[in-house]
Amino acid sequence: MPYLGQAPTKGDENNFKILDNISSYTLTFDGSDAAVVSAANDTITSLSHRFVQGQRVTYNKGGGTVITGLSDGVYYIIKHDHNTIKLATSASNATNGVAVNITGVGAGSSHTLNVAFDGVNTKFKATHTNGQKANITRSAQLVISINGVIQQPHDSATPSTGFGFDLDGTIVFSQAPVAGDVYWAHVLTNNNVTFDISDNHIDRFTGNASTTAFNLSKSPPDNRNVLVTIDGVVQYPNDPDGTVRAYNVVENVLTFTSAPAAGAEIQVRHIGFAGATSGGGGVTNFYGRTGSVVLKNTDNIVANNAEFAGNLTVNGTMTTLDTKLTEVDQLEVAANNTTVGVAITQSGSGDILNLYDGSTERFSVADGGVTSLKATGDYQGLLINGNICPTVRFATFNNTTPLWKAGLSGNTGDTFAISDGATSNDRLTVNATHTTINGYLNTGSISLDTKLYHTGDTNNFIEFGTDIQYFYTNNSERVKITNTGAKVTGKLGVGVDPVEYLDIRTTGSATALVGSTNAGGAYFKLDGDSNGDGSGSDYARLVHDTSGVFYIDNFKTANISFRNTSSLIERLRIDNLGHTTIYSGAHDKGLDLLATANSRETKFRIQGKASDGTEHNFYFNAKASGNRLDMSGTGPMCFIGTQNVGVQNTNPTSPLHVGGSANNSGVKATLFVGAATGDGMFHLRGDSPTVFFDKSGSGYAKILTDQADLSISNGILGNTGTELVRITTGGNLGIGITNPDERLQVIGDVKIGSPVNTARNLIISADRAANTDLGNIIAKNSGGNIGAISFNTGTRSQKDDGSIDFRTSPHSGQPLLRVMRLTTGRQMIFGITEAHSTVLGSYGPKVQIEATDVGGSSLFLNRDGNDHGGCYLFLGHGRGGNGLVQDGDNLGNLMFVGGTGSNFRGAANISCAVDVPSGGSVSASSMPGALIFSTSNNNQNSPVEAMRIRPDGRIVIGGSSAVSFTPHANADELVIGATSNANRGITILTGTNNRGCLYFADTNDDNAGQIDYNQGNHYMTFSTNGEGRVVIDNAGNLIIDATSVGNASTYARNIVISGSSNNGMTIHTTDTSGVNRKCCIFFGDGTSVPDMATGMLFYDHNGDYLHMSANGGGTGFARSARLNSDGTFRLDSTPSAVNSISLRIQSHKTRTVNDNNGIAFFDEVNHTQAAIFVSKQSTSAGTSDLVFSTSSGQVVSTLQGIPERMRIKSDGTSYVLGDFGVGTNSPQSAGLTVENSSEARLRVRAGSNASNGEVALRADGGNTQLGTWSDHDLKLVRNTTEVASLNANGIAFPSGKGIDFSASGGAGGVANHLLDDYEEGTWTPSFYPLSSNIPITYTTREGKYTKIGNVVYWHLKIQVSNITGNRNQAFGISGFPHNITNSQAQASGNFYGETWDGEIPTTLKYFGNVNRGQLYYYADAMKYYSSSMLDINVSSSMLIGSGFYYTS
Repeated sequence: MPYLGQAPTKGDENNFKILDNISSYTLTFDGSDAAVVSAANDTITSLSHRFVQGQRVTYNKGGGTVITGLSDGVYYIIKHDHNTIKLATSASNATNGVAVNITGVGAGSSHTLNVAFDGVNTKFKATHTNGQKANITRSAQLVISINGVIQQPHDSATPSTGFGFDLDGTIVFSQAPVAGDVYWAHVLTNNNVTFDISDNHIDRFTGNASTTAFNLSKSPPDNRNVLVTIDGVVQYPNDPDGTVRAYNVVENVLTFTSAPAAGAEIQVRHIGFAGATSGGGGVTNFYGRTGSVVLKNTDNIVANNAEFAGNLTVNGTMTTLDTKLTEVDQLEVAANNTTVGVAITQSGSGDILNLYDGSTERFSVADGGVTSLKATGDYQGLLINGNICPTVRFATFNNTTPLWKAGLSGNTGDTFAISDGATSNDRLTVNATHTTINGYLNTGSISLDTKLYHTGDTNNFIEFGTDIQYFYTNNSERVKITNTGAKVTGKLGVGVDPVEYLDIRTTGSATALVGSTNAGGAYFKLDGDSNGDGSGSDYARLVHDTSGVFYIDNFKTANISFRNTSSLIERLRIDNLGHTTIYSGAHDKGLDLLATANSRETKFRIQGKASDGTEHNFYFNAKASGNRLDMSGTGPMCFIGTQNVGVQNTNPTSPLHVGGSANNSGVKATLFVGAATGDGMFHLRGDSPTVFFDKSGSGYAKILTDQADLSISNGILGNTGTELVRITTGGNLGIGITNPDERLQVIGDVKIGSPVNTARNLIISADRAANTDLGNIIAKNSGGNIGAISFNTGTRSQKDDGSIDFRTSPHSGQPLLRVMRLTTGRQMIFGITEAHSTVLGSYGPKVQIEATDVGGSSLFLNRDGNDHGGCYLFLGHGRGGNGLVQDGDNLGNLMFVGGTGSNFRGAANISCAVDVPSGGSVSASSMPGALIFSTSNNNQNSPVEAMRIRPDGRIVIGGSSAVSFTPHANADELVIGATSNANRGITILTGTNNRGCLYFADTNDDNAGQIDYNQGNHYMTFSTNGEGRVVIDNAGNLIIDATSVGNASTYARNIVISGSSNNGMTIHTTDTSGVNRKCCIFFGDGTSVPDMATGMLFYDHNGDYLHMSANGGGTGFARSARLNSDGTFRLDSTPSAVNSISLRIQSHKTRTVNDNNGIAFFDEVNHTQAAIFVSKQSTSAGTSDLVFSTSSGQVVSTLQGIPERMRIKSDGTSYVLGDFGVGTNSPQSAGLTVENSSEARLRVRAGSNASNGEVALRADGGNTQLGTWSDHDLKLVRNTTEVASLNANGIAFPSGKGIDFSASGGAGGVANHLLDDYEEGTWTPSFYPLSSNIPITYTTREGKYTKIGNVVYWHLKIQVSNITGNRNQAFGISGFPHNITNSQAQASGNFYGETWDGEIPTTLKYFGNVNRGQLYYYADAMKYYSSSMLDINVSSSMLIGSGFYYTS
């Protein structure tokens, strides 16, 4: 080794700056990052890379996949700038700028580019401290040594010898260094001040192999201000941290660590201003930048780069600093103090600072502090870079605390933010997707100038006025909002683009439309057609036209039905033919026709039509003015019967006999009224005039007319009066109409019932077949039927079941369409004709709304009121009607079902059940209930309970087992889980850089306690009283009341207890009488119980001792230490291997010579008895003696005070101060003698057993033996270095050692006579396609080799069984066992083959070397292109060969 001492690894900021090692530099980068690898520009970007133009580099994908366009191997650098490079395939391409076309990124973050001493590269970047710029301007500033030889500097980029330096900060060698060359370089001084008046002085000495100290002619500031060489080899100074290297300088004395050899030439060159003087108060006594330096213009001192430790005063009128010779023109001011680094004072009124780009001013600070920045380029201005969140701060004059901050926010730097200086909270943030205002706008407002426009479209905007706001599209007002309400101009759609003024629908079908008719009226339309825009023919509507008429239109052939009561029983139906049916649920109810105001009349008309179309009406007219009921009609009224009716006659002879006299007309009339001549009159008078038909036989009652209508009128005798009811000759009954065209036609209201509690009925009766119309109640307008209530027969043979349809007409002339049906199963169905028979088994719905359009089956409840009231949907249950329910009774369900193809099954359910808490009850004033949420899991077709909200607000999640579980009273507000064998828990989901929190609060504090998990740094914090108390960091460390885990040792961070006062941990047991009163700490690994107690520390309160055990020692003594209550200490061990250390005593103090460390033994009165200690003998590590001392009663305070008895020195020698005996307690003389009558042995062994290793010297009278008497090697060591060993196989040599044949001579030019390597082995050869990889299978692959020194002799046999893919390509052989040197001349091989289809390759040469196992051979140049895999007979070709190559 050509150095004395150990070379420093890197420099520091001093005048002896060590440069980075340039013999190998590797750039590691993320090959998958498009910001690093640019396919568009063919570039690789890395900040401040250390490559130079034309360098040869090696690219490796680093375990990922290659960058598309590259492959692992050699490339050449095209330097784009200091941060960006391109790659070329050759040096000439790099010179001409022809870069590799990169078409895509690779995979993996560990891609590398390496430049090294390789015998090709001559240019390397000069840096220090891992890549920082070296700030060198000329070669004379550098001292560079290669393999300890100082290289000659040249101020040229093309040096003929040594090295040069170019303006790009690049070292240029005249000859390319090769791998293994040792490089070292340093800068003579920081920034290398070299004045013309410098007198660098050289001291010369000659070594004598004993002298280590030499007196210098000058006193350097420190040992780094001199350059020391011995015989031209650079020596390294001791480091400031105390690391010992080659030499040290104190004042003017240079002391070497080891004395230079006799005759060695020692040269000491003083670096810096070695006592320079210039006169006139200029530079005086200046050595290594000490003291104040005054440079006057009369001195004309020139410095390339100057650094001054004191003050620099320039008294001229203009000071010009020209840095054009440096790599980047720059003026650098470095400061390291607690005050101002750079100060510019302007006492006049001129500008304080002006910065120019050429002649153009770019930056200025004017008098008064006004700052101006001028940039001419687009998107140019002020660029602020920072590691995290660079900001601009704003504060008032002389105030260091900013009021506002503006800059990047967040670690990613993708957001611009304005924050307040008090809390640093962002108030306005802007990124690529949105703008966020944090805080309440009423604490700080946003002002808009009347309108807010859409970018690029000024016709779309929001306009603001006083108490008013407008929304415009296409420059037209669409919405107007005032302090009294909102106005929409045009059409308003909810969930859809509107087709009417109000269009409410869900996706795909209209729910409701509000618009106007062609005649100008308004309507509300309910639309159920498939196109969803109200244009079909199956909708209903409510219309109010311009004449004031209100319509109900059903444009589908269906009923119009009216229902009431909570069970939605149909009460009125109007079918599509106008048939009207009224259903009464009480025996005294029916049809009521009532006037709604005084002096009004009510008419009921029954109308019929003759076959010729003639209408006949029968009217019942109730007049309030006359307090009577009039009946009239357009035809005769017939009363049909077989019994006599007497009026004021107790013996009637006619069906109707009025008056007390008999009927002598000879006609047996049912009703006989009137005289023989003139008008016949039937006059009823009394408090309650009555016409009574009493049927006594099998006939029926009749009212007969002689081909004339029967009319009932209201009037007085002798006056026709007003006709009220008419029964026409066609049988039509009209009330309020004279010509009814239906069987019953009423003009006015119809009422069925009476004020008494008696049921009244309107009956439609027939005997019809199953599933047919039984009858209808029809509503008809002048244009046709508009609605109907239809009665339908059922399917039972008893003909006692059926359904009721409500039908409406979509418009005039269209058939009535069914809109609702009441089934025989008491079901109410909207939209379809048949209900689903079962849902969830036997639960059939009583009300069903169904449609094919989305939203057509919606149910909407709304209350329009100006108070806080809302709508109610009641679900209830009572025992026996409204009887008192019991605990567990279900009160109602909201069931969610899904179709199965043939039926529906439950998926989820929300129900309410009576849930009586402990001690509670159910009564008229107490109805405790629970809300139960049930769901169906996979493979279930009915819901089961999943969550319950108890009457007191507690929530239970987990089903019935969780409901039955009784949690702790202090933690029962939320119960999650189940007793089944399944995991349960709570997940708080946040973004990747957000926090998930659990807060504990009371009415006075919203953050009394907190559990916080930070996704950004993966820390979990437990807080109390608003402060973090316990932290579990991302490494699993537990930190208790600690400000930073960094304050703890890296080996003891799992639990950190920290605070500002006394801190600690107490393990306490409350057991005062038990046997096992132990407080323990266990140390373990693994998962089993024994593994978890591998180590143990406990205090036994019964025995009052502290016990520590290891390796499963437990409470026993096998592997333990114990401190007893009396202070005694017991240490027990059970070593698992030989030569184990049972007790280790180590001092970490940096000790000087004769500084001792050891064990002293004292008696009860503190008298020293004996000591065993180590005594430091030199400053070198490990040079201490082991000393044994005993005392005769002296009281001393140091180990040296005890008389020494025996010493074992650091070099292995030992001595005894007194007699020493082996095998006897009465030694006779000093020294060591081993005797035996038959044989004598001197043994050196590790432990008492020879199997642990033993070296012995044996003499038995006839033979003398030296060796080992155990199964261990005997190593031969020279100067602590092993040179050979004797093992079971014979003599072995370590790497670099061997048999030296130099004494035997050799041929001329032999440089090495050492045989240091021999190896035999096998390897697996393979054919290697050189163009593209293809599958190859083999019958035989055999390879053997012998390595002697650096030559590998090999043999192979390969037989192929199959080759698939592209065989039309050249091939090589891979799999060789050792790396080959990088030369074709150092490898050769010969082959012969069997059963080849083409020419057999007989001679193969070196092809390439990538890694071990990938050594390739190929056919020589004459046969390279003709020798291809097509020549191989895939069924039988065999290749056999042998050869050799040199390995590195």
